[in-house]
Amino acid sequence: MHNYLLTIIIPTYNYGQYILNCLYSIPVTGNLEIIVIDDGSTDNTRSIVADYIKQNKSCRYFYKKNGGSSSARNFGISKAKSDFLMFLDSDDSVETKSIEKLLTIMNNGAFTQENLIIGNHFSKNFEKRKLVKQYLTSGLKSNYIYDYLIAKKIKMLSGALVFPKKFFRITNYPESYKSSEDIPVNIAALFFLNPIYLNLPLMTYNHHPDSLRHSGLGDDNYNVDEYVNYCFKAPLAFASAKEKKDILRIKKLFLSQKLLSLSRSFFIKKKYNLSTDYFNKALGKNFINITKLSYLRKYIAAFIAILRLHFFTVLKREESFLKISHHMNFDEFFLIQGNVVRQVDNRQTIFCSLNKLSFFIKKHKFPSLNEILKSFLSLKYPIFGAKNEYIALSFLKKNKINSLTPLAYGSSGFFFKSSFLITKPMENVEQLDNFFKKTKSLALKKQILIELAKIIRIIQSLGMIHRDLYLCHFWIDLKKLKKNEIKIYIIDLHRAVFKNKLSQNHKMKELSDFIFSLELVASNLVLFFIDEFDKKFYINNKVNIDNRLNYLKKRYQKNLGKK
Repeated sequence: MHNYLLTIIIPTYNYGQYILNCLYSIPVTGNLEIIVIDDGSTDNTRSIVADYIKQNKSCRYFYKKNGGSSSARNFGISKAKSDFLMFLDSDDSVETKSIEKLLTIMNNGAFTQENLIIGNHFSKNFEKRKLVKQYLTSGLKSNYIYDYLIAKKIKMLSGALVFPKKFFRITNYPESYKSSEDIPVNIAALFFLNPIYLNLPLMTYNHHPDSLRHSGLGDDNYNVDEYVNYCFKAPLAFASAKEKKDILRIKKLFLSQKLLSLSRSFFIKKKYNLSTDYFNKALGKNFINITKLSYLRKYIAAFIAILRLHFFTVLKREESFLKISHHMNFDEFFLIQGNVVRQVDNRQTIFCSLNKLSFFIKKHKFPSLNEILKSFLSLKYPIFGAKNEYIALSFLKKNKINSLTPLAYGSSGFFFKSSFLITKPMENVEQLDNFFKKTKSLALKKQILIELAKIIRIIQSLGMIHRDLYLCHFWIDLKKLKKNEIKIYIIDLHRAVFKNKLSQNHKMKELSDFIFSLELVASNLVLFFIDEFDKKFYINNKVNIDNRLNYLKKRYQKNLGKK
């Protein structure tokens, strides 16, 4: 059996991209054990840790069914071989030299199974690192709990704490709580153990966009009183009469503070009704909370947001999408994060998922004055939102023209509106300009151009101007193509305009734009397309079309030179 001084337990869930940095921060030494608990990851975590274990035999890996951080930590405790434990999140890292110093101090017998070691830590946001120091004052156990929960002098991050393993015979991490699960354990540790301050930064707490950490308790229907009672159950059961009085006072303050914290958390999550509810509950517990301006400002902002969402917001959802998003308001949709596919000026397109349904969300913020002026100077109508594209997609769907399938549309704002459009992802498709570059079959290209000419004629007859009618905005269904069927989708309709009747000039510009894009990849087929589309129209407007083509070519060359 190994004589390990310290075990570092690392619960992880789908953090393969971060865990290697975490593991390599830990010093390789014979008196330190690493246990990785994979809580049901579906990414490449297993293979990454397996490669690391080949270099460090003191690391062990366990895979278990997903049960949450508490479940993973408790599992790790049962597997640990040392008398002292540290819990490290897989997206954080330890300070290597500080851990080496800690091991030296432990080897000299400085700590017992009655001690809780509390170290400093770094907080890192992007490239900035800030040292966070602890302020432990000697005194009653209730003072430690007060300094941790209320005064915030003690910052108890799991990676900067060392627990005696024996402590977990009397308690463990609560598996019924999916967040804030550290707090009841830390309260019990401050009460039952003797805290020792170690003036060393033991770890770095990393903030990043896809962090799994969330403020608040997570569940909208959480019983806060029940949670707070659980946090204080053990200390109150063993406290003396004097200690019990102090702890009950702290418990009351903590409950009030927790309600405020949840109010802020739900405000950040854009759940404004819950935010105001929890602030009102906090006032009910202690009316002095109304003087806490940071929370009061959010309370007022939440009320204003509720009014905006009720009177100045449009939210439309398809029946299939409504089933999984009925509980979400406009701002919650706008908060959705995922893989950024495209970002242009005031628009951002993201690929993401909700309840296992994948989709694209295109977010539009109201354009700045500079962007509006720029659009007008370049003779383009500025894009004020997603409404245009939503109307165009619905219009095409009604007229049985293949395009993106809209799932939801929203618009909100008192004066300057933000908006979004959610669409189904297209599968087994390819952009036609790329497809034309790769495809050698002239006959197939001609078949496709016949279909394109037909689509363009139809949308023009319906009074729709695309305003970006390039080959790249047509996509081909590759699955249908394997069955010798041609199915074309027209996309990128955010500039689309509808007229009762299209003028010759409108048609000329649309045709010129398409011919220009076709010349870039298949110049030998331009005349064929013109014949299919409308040769007579082309001849009658040839001068204007040539002028437009020359303008587009000059602009293209200019942009090409900037790259």
